[in-house]
Amino acid sequence: RFELPGGIHLAVNSNKKMKTVSVRLAFVTDLDEATVTRHSLLPMALRRGTRRLPDLQQLNRFLEGLYGASLDAGVQKLGEWQVIRYRLDVVGDRFLPGGTHVLRDGLELARELLIDPLVVDGGFHPEYLEQEKANLERLIDSLIDSKGAWAAQRLIDLKILELPEVV
Repeated sequence: RFELPGGIHLAVNSNKKMKTVSVRLAFVTDLDEATVTRHSLLPMALRRGTRRLPDLQQLNRFLEGLYGASLDAGVQKLGEWQVIRYRLDVVGDRFLPGGTHVLRDGLELARELLIDPLVVDGGFHPEYLEQEKANLERLIDSLIDSKGAWAAQRLIDLKILELPEVV
C-alpha cells in the first residue's frame, strides 16, 4: 500500500500463487449532497477515454493488447464517505514472453485516465457525460426495483450493517 499526495491510496497486490497483479486506487471524500452526483459520475466519465485513446473501442483494444487486462471504476458509499475506486488487473510480466511490460503499460493507462483524460472544450465529452448520467439514473432505478439490494443499502445507511474496508 502506498499513500500518494492528495489523499490517494494505492494498493498493489502481487501474489506468487496468482498469475495476475491487481492494482487498486481509492479516493475517499466526505459524503456531501452538493457533490455526491458529480463524484458518482466522475469515474464513469474518466473511464470513457483518454487523449491518446479517445473512445471505449480504442481503450478496450489497448486493454486486450495487454493480454486481456481489465479495468474497472466505480463509487461506493462507506458510512459518511464516498469512495471513488479504480481497479486494474493484469497478467504478471513473469508469465509473458520476455520484454513484455504489461504492468508498466497498465499503470501508464491508469495515469492517463486520471491525469490526461479525454477533454472536449474544457470538460468531459458531452455525449459521453449524458450517456453516463443516463446509466447512473438506470442504476439507481434498478436498485430501488431490487428489494434485496435496496434493503441492504438501507441497512448500511442506517449503520446497522458494516462493510469491509475498501482497498
